[in-house]
Amino acid sequence: MLNQIDELQAALADLQTMLDDAPQDMRASLEQQIAAVHQTLRLAASVVPVERAPLELTQDELQCFAVRVPAPLPQWLPDNLRRDAVSPDMLRCPEPSTIYESEHTLGCAISSDGRGIPSPHGLTLGFHPCGGLAYQRFYDHGLLRWSIEYYTTGGRESAGHYCDREPKAHLEEGLQTRWAPGGQVIAQTDYQNGVRHGWSLLWEDDGTPISATMYRHGTPDNAVLPGAVNTER
Repeated sequence: MLNQIDELQAALADLQTMLDDAPQDMRASLEQQIAAVHQTLRLAASVVPVERAPLELTQDELQCFAVRVPAPLPQWLPDNLRRDAVSPDMLRCPEPSTIYESEHTLGCAISSDGRGIPSPHGLTLGFHPCGGLAYQRFYDHGLLRWSIEYYTTGGRESAGHYCDREPKAHLEEGLQTRWAPGGQVIAQTDYQNGVRHGWSLLWEDDGTPISATMYRHGTPDNAVLPGAVNTER
């Protein structure tokens, strides 16, 4: 719960920063979002945490719900990079791409000769209004190849490879991992060509196992819950 409150407070700070500089026609929408976050924070503060006894797992269960090492990505910029510390040469733009930037993005792209939006080619960085990384994404002629997404509080939200065949039609490939704001892995799923194929595991924010499901080409084949493990990963 504390991790969720921290994330909400960081999101609130980002929204307030955006409101301070927003044009008049955007202020009403931002004010509504800020009010909604305030309401969520009030509700979160009223929740009384329930103490649970630690879940005792068998050896088979420990093996089934063991967190796997996240898929390695060819990342060269650190997770704690801030917008004011980035220089264009750090992106290592491949030929023939050049740097394109805005207030909250900086990336490599191939010019469209003025007839459309430049096609991303190489690394693209996005930043939260607070200045921290929102994402790192690597493209090959407009096709996403890997991505790391970040919480406003810092720390990874998700990471994995992609095998896009068309721009903006993202296809996950291999192991995809998601984290809670506090850094605990909360989901790991195997993909093949954008379809679940292999194990999909879920955990609570504190690491308590929720479920493990085997998929075969997008179809669930077998589900495992703590206390009923009968399948090897």
